[in-house]
Amino acid sequence: MKYILRIYDEGLDRKLKELYEAKKSQYSSMNAFLTELVKTGLESPVSHSDNSEIENLLREALDTLIKGFERQLKDHDIFTKLLSAMYALALAKNEEGYISKSLVEKGVYDDLPARFGDKNE
Repeated sequence: MKYILRIYDEGLDRKLKELYEAKKSQYSSMNAFLTELVKTGLESPVSHSDNSEIENLLREALDTLIKGFERQLKDHDIFTKLLSAMYALALAKNEEGYISKSLVEKGVYDDLPARFGDKNE
């Protein structure tokens, strides 16, 4: 078998050369050194880790996303209610005079006006 490895990353190339120079006495050639690196990588715990670790990371990432979406939904609801109340206040000022603070605080104007509702509902 014959493999050719090309490394275009200058930083990685520099590190490999430095490490090879430091360990040169232990290897007959750069090829032997690189072969040992590949073997070590294949035998490392990372390459043999079971899927449970990866599944745990994915589950954690998914949980974080879900919490973020839930927070976003709560924020959306808050903004919707605030905008609805502001809209009601603007209409009340122009048509009926001012509405009471207590009605706004009770949430009387929290719902979107019908014309802004979802057309699919």
